[in-house]
Amino acid sequence: MSIVDSYAKRKKAVVAALKSYRLAIQLNMQHESLDKIGQMIDALSENERLVIHERYLMLDGDFVKDYEVCNSLGLSPHTYAKLRDSAFIKLEPIVGMITTNHSL
Repeated sequence: MSIVDSYAKRKKAVVAALKSYRLAIQLNMQHESLDKIGQMIDALSENERLVIHERYLMLDGDFVKDYEVCNSLGLSPHTYAKLRDSAFIKLEPIVGMITTNHSL
C-alpha cells in the first residue's frame, strides 16, 4: 500500500468517525468517549476547528462540499486543505474511540 493510499484510508476513517460523532450528538447521546472527542475537537486551533465544524459537524455536513466551506471561511484551497489535513492527523485517535465502543 502506498503512502497516498494509506493517508486516504486514514482520512476516510476520520471522516466516518466525525459523522458518527455528529449523529451521536444530534441524538443527545451521553458517553465518556463523546466528551473526549469533543475535547479533542476543542483542542484544535481555531481555524482547524472551524474547518472541521463547518464541513463535518453541521446538520447538512453530508451535503456541503469542501470548496463551499473554503469559500465561506475566506480561505484559499491550499490553506483549507492544510488546515483540514492537520486537523485529521490530530483527530486520528477518534477512529478507535468510535469504532471500538459498541454502546455508541
